[in-house]
Parts: sequence; C-alpha cells; structure tokens
Amino acid sequence: MRESGRLKTRSVPKLLDVVELVAARPETGLKKGSLGTVVENLTGGFFLVEFCDDDGRTLSVETLSIGDFVVR
Repeated sequence: MRESGRLKTRSVPKLLDVVELVAARPETGLKKGSLGTVVENLTGGFFLVEFCDDDGRTLSVETLSIGDFVVR
C-alpha cells in the first residue's frame, strides 16, 4: 500500500499507537487519512480508536478492525 509518497505496512497496533484510516467513515464525519490513537485492544482483532480535533477535543471513539487503518 502506498500513501503520501511512502510505503506503509500493516503491523499489529499497540496501545497509544497513532493510526490512519484507510477509508472514509461518513457516518461519523471521519475522512480517509484521519489520524487516531489506539486506546484499547479488544478481542477478535478489533481496536478502540479515539479521534480528536486540533485542540485535543474528542471527535469520535470508534471500534475498528485491523483492516480499517494502518499504523503510522
């Protein structure tokens, strides 16, 4: 997968890793490329990811599968 002129690989995220959405999530207002932070590793390959604005206010907390994002 090539994004922003550099190669990104899928790796298993750890707590507090910064991740990037690979597709828009219009139901939540998140765009492709939105950055979030892994705040919980759930069972079954799912992760709780928090997305914030530039002032640090939470925009959304999403349950995402490992295929929904790449680790930055």
